[in-house]
Amino acid sequence: MKTKEVPNLTNKKELMEKLFKALSKASGYSEYELKKETRKHLTWWRRLGMYVLVKEFDWTQRAAGLAFGRDHTVVSKTVKEFDDILKTEGQRHKVLPYLNLVIHELTL
Repeated sequence: MKTKEVPNLTNKKELMEKLFKALSKASGYSEYELKKETRKHLTWWRRLGMYVLVKEFDWTQRAAGLAFGRDHTVVSKTVKEFDDILKTEGQRHKVLPYLNLVIHELTL
């Protein structure tokens, strides 16, 4: 499910801008809220963004963490948690629809 060939994304800054727009559309929160707020209900969406960077664009965990102002250990824990959820029957629905929506928005 790798999305390496995303149109019009020539650098990391451009990818991050498009990723925050996709996360905003999927979550209903503004890009500003997703970038600045530390409330728990927004954390899940930022973690989804980290997961997309690592799994779909082959970013290192360190680079994904820096992009979101977090330590690489947060990204490592996030990747493991999301992988476990996606492997578990009856749990995938918690992540998969949102993951697909964000990836779809990135490829437009």
